[in-house]
Amino acid sequence: MLPLFFYGTLMDSDVRRLIVGRPLDVFPAQLLDYRRVPVAKRSYPTLLACANACVDGVLAQDISPEELERLIDYEGDDYVLKPVRVVLAGGEKRQAQAFMTSPGILCSSHLEWKLNDWQQRHKRRFLSQKPGPY
Repeated sequence: MLPLFFYGTLMDSDVRRLIVGRPLDVFPAQLLDYRRVPVAKRSYPTLLACANACVDGVLAQDISPEELERLIDYEGDDYVLKPVRVVLAGGEKRQAQAFMTSPGILCSSHLEWKLNDWQQRHKRRFLSQKPGPY
């Protein structure tokens, strides 16, 4: 299975542990030619294609089939895995997969989604409301 590129709430180690059921080893990575924006009226992001833009995220490897199912359940029907090419910290390019929204999902394209904002405003409530692992 290809590694997974996380660019939203799954960049947070507590969220990953809650969803997957164990800590995952992750590495910094970037996805070129995309922007990270909030899904309309939600606290989580999606990606929009955008030339010369870059999204920072993390790359997770060694995910079991059961863990992948938990991640798919967490992401829900609005997200599907799509192949992407990411760049690691040393410049190495890797094939990966990322959860991307299906066409037709409304987003706030004029805003930028930031992990630290989500952690400050939504993380505590999210962790208290979500049973895990999925």
